[in-house]
Amino acid sequence: MDLDEILHDVGDYGKYQKLMLWFVLLPSHLPFGTHYYSQVFMSLTPHHWCRSTTSTVDLNITYKPLTMWSRSDENKLNPSIAECYQFSNRTASDSMNISAGTLSCNYGYDYDRSELFEDESIVTMWNLVCDLAWIPSLILSIFFIGTFIGQWLYILVMNRYGRRVSFFTFLAIQCLFGVLTAIAPDFLYFTVLRFFVGITSSAVVSSPIALAQELVGPEYRNKVSVLSQSARSLGFMVLSIMAFLVRDWSHIALVTTLPFFALFLYWCWSGYFQSHLTG
Repeated sequence: MDLDEILHDVGDYGKYQKLMLWFVLLPSHLPFGTHYYSQVFMSLTPHHWCRSTTSTVDLNITYKPLTMWSRSDENKLNPSIAECYQFSNRTASDSMNISAGTLSCNYGYDYDRSELFEDESIVTMWNLVCDLAWIPSLILSIFFIGTFIGQWLYILVMNRYGRRVSFFTFLAIQCLFGVLTAIAPDFLYFTVLRFFVGITSSAVVSSPIALAQELVGPEYRNKVSVLSQSARSLGFMVLSIMAFLVRDWSHIALVTTLPFFALFLYWCWSGYFQSHLTG
């Protein structure tokens, strides 16, 4: 007698399956949706321009309007140059000559705060623009490499120690590194921490998907699969609301990690059912 025959005898979609599905398995997909793509919002790159620390009294135009002028007039200066270079003081007042000498942003950058206000993204925090603009994309790629490795690693651990122990072990690791991400001192630490978050992300959602499929009879599995994907999509929608309300990268890291701590309640719940079934 296989599992499908047992489910048919005890009930394909009874009260226990409904409780587990709607109050345990489907809600576990919601934080996955917020955590998986939170880095997109943490890496917001606003408009920026070179910060000037020199006096502009003798110039015909102040520094910031010069930058804005050069960004908006495509016939006179490339927008990327306007964000990453500044005119040298010797030539800045030379009748707006586009052949005037330019310098890199030696004194850092100022950012358009219309989207972030007083908050920071990892880009504005560590000035990952211009020559370093490739770093946020690399960090995101490393995160997804972690998800690929984590999927295979989770299978190995699960086959050895079982699904319950493996799930909560990976969940604990995800919560730990998710919180540590919020206090990363530089982008190197941030990259390493996000890599470990990636290792656990796919693994943490794999068990609820498998359990939801195994919990119901064959005729309900397509429905359960659609519900699981819908719950995950709802998490993506929740993430957009979170990112609108909470714009600082460290706060986004926290608010997308803290909901995972609620999943530890499932350890108590599963232990309760297990003790009553065996007792």
